[in-house]
Amino acid sequence: MTARVNSMAHPVAFAALFLLIGWISGVRPLFDVHISPWSPHWGLALAYLLEFGAGALPVVVLTSLVGEVLLGHGPAQALATYAGALWLVACYTLIAGAWRRLLAPVDLVGATTATWLAIVAGLGLLAAAFGYAGIHGCAGTLPVDEILPAGTRLWIASVNGVMVVTPLLSRAVNGPAGVLLSRSQLPDLLTRLAVVL
Repeated sequence: MTARVNSMAHPVAFAALFLLIGWISGVRPLFDVHISPWSPHWGLALAYLLEFGAGALPVVVLTSLVGEVLLGHGPAQALATYAGALWLVACYTLIAGAWRRLLAPVDLVGATTATWLAIVAGLGLLAAAFGYAGIHGCAGTLPVDEILPAGTRLWIASVNGVMVVTPLLSRAVNGPAGVLLSRSQLPDLLTRLAVVL
């Protein structure tokens, strides 16, 4: 029983933090779609994917679907809601995979690696943001003439969230100082999240 409880601790903690941070950061969302000025919860999702790899994918998918429904701030169509969430998870999974490949040969992240991480994140998040806005535009949950501004806003929010939150929480990027969901370093994690928020 204890092993099962321990195996559930990380997914439950991730889901709770993702939803809480998404709700807190959801100031001034755009239309019925949850596009806020910044997205620290997706930085947490990328750190979680980096930390736990492909095994984290079902947790991130389920949490993002729940988040879209709970944080969507309006009666968005179910198909667009789920398609948007799955699109974001797919893009973040690809970014995490690319980051893992970039980080694999290095012991310490230097300027060159950090630059490549930022480029990969920027391009991957560009696809994520405009794909998400496009899905909602096609579904009618976002006016078509707002796809470009919404995609731009989501891209900026995502880049800010990922480039601030992921390095703070991820051991893959930050070495032993990364404290992603470590029970023994919970005070440090909470301090870092408070600073970010």
